[in-house]
Amino acid sequence: MKRQFFTTGETIPATGIYQEKHRRHKLLKQAVFLQGSRFPGCLRCERIVFELLQAAPHIFSDPDFLVLPSKELPVRVADEGLRKDKSFRKIL
Repeated sequence: MKRQFFTTGETIPATGIYQEKHRRHKLLKQAVFLQGSRFPGCLRCERIVFELLQAAPHIFSDPDFLVLPSKELPVRVADEGLRKDKSFRKIL
């Protein structure tokens, strides 16, 4: 895997876990940043180098975590058979 480095102010290319490398002090930490935002600065260093350790999709881009604007949940084709099953209704 090719190492990817970025710096303060650049647009974040991919949502994921980044290692922060501060130039003026020994603060090393990992953080999750979201694609499309900008990499932050540091009040002490002004400029930080960020290394992408692990890209990961944002949770709300996963269809299993879909946020719905209405109060109804979508019905999947696989769930249609459960509605006819009387034992399923007892659980609800």
